[in-house]
Amino acid sequence: MAIVGVVDAVSPMSASGWAYLDDAPQRHLKVQALLDGAIVGEAFASDHRPDLAEAGVGEGDHAFEVLFEPALDQRALGGLIVRAVADTGESEPLPLGETPANGGAVGARAIESYAEDAEQLPPVGLPVDWLDAALIGEHHDWTGERDSQVVAALRRDVWPLPHPDNRENYAPDSHLIYWLSGYADYLRLRGMAEKHDVKEGRFFEFGGSTGRIFRNFAQQSQNWEVWSCDFKRSSVAFNMAHFPRDVRVFLNSSTPSLPLPDGYFDLIVAGSVFTHIDDAETAWLLELRRILKIGGLALLTVHNDDTWTHMVPDLRATVDAFRPDVADSPTLPGERLVVRFRFDGDPYNCNVFHSNGYIERNWGRYFDVLEIAPLSFGEQAIVVARRSS
Repeated sequence: MAIVGVVDAVSPMSASGWAYLDDAPQRHLKVQALLDGAIVGEAFASDHRPDLAEAGVGEGDHAFEVLFEPALDQRALGGLIVRAVADTGESEPLPLGETPANGGAVGARAIESYAEDAEQLPPVGLPVDWLDAALIGEHHDWTGERDSQVVAALRRDVWPLPHPDNRENYAPDSHLIYWLSGYADYLRLRGMAEKHDVKEGRFFEFGGSTGRIFRNFAQQSQNWEVWSCDFKRSSVAFNMAHFPRDVRVFLNSSTPSLPLPDGYFDLIVAGSVFTHIDDAETAWLLELRRILKIGGLALLTVHNDDTWTHMVPDLRATVDAFRPDVADSPTLPGERLVVRFRFDGDPYNCNVFHSNGYIERNWGRYFDVLEIAPLSFGEQAIVVARRSS
């Protein structure tokens, strides 16, 4: 009778994974977390995960999450032992991040890598190379502009477009749609900033990838000094190679620290970033607050209550697969929900949902939350936050 299992993820707050008896899968194991010989948390490996069922791990009901109360010091995690214990008293330490004994791929480790590991490929040409008046007309509602205005903006953009493999799956089948989506988001964000009297100065896109949005702040207006960062190596390499020197781009890490002066920026944008930040959320908010001028504006997108009730198919599939315990809830279950979809150490490993009340109460500690605009960045909401002191 052998104990089989793994620890998929560890944080100062919890350890999660799966474990079972390979010849008695109808039984459920107890899982204990130990630090310096003392039990700091325990749970039963009895939660259901569809990926485990597909891999033949019993009926799939052998997942666990051990919560630590109180949370552990990050520096202590190297000494943490997570073990599975059978009712016979037999126990086995669980290794970190392996696949099941039958070779099936489990959980998010089956998901492909993102752009940080992508091969750097040549650009696909300039935006004007893909001008299609009919397609622009079909997406008039994206921009609210006349087709002639959109065409003029496209012609003003003289920087090359990244290959689909270097743009994080944004519009992989249409170079024009890739450009048009970035231009539409630029108009929306610029309009929201102007609504709150921020119309020029230093602009910073936190997590700007290969410039889908920030290229428009640089080329469609003379009002902005443009900066951007990303933790994906290939994205920053593309920006360095193909964008001019007066666009300041740099590589950051997933640790909440930016090599930028205090109170430097008038406008900060983070699109589809806090939708993927879990433990470091507060630290990153404070770092963005630090570099924002007093009176400056931060436009930060989130999955909020409205996102949950109007969930797009791809996001729905992720929630169904990795949080089946709450997937059927008609409203956002709780104030903050984390759906972790990969466990291989990649920082891009989860979708996070925030209720409006959570944003106002918790993010409101650091910013004046001026509004939460629902479904205004695709299915995401835009949090409009001002630094007032």
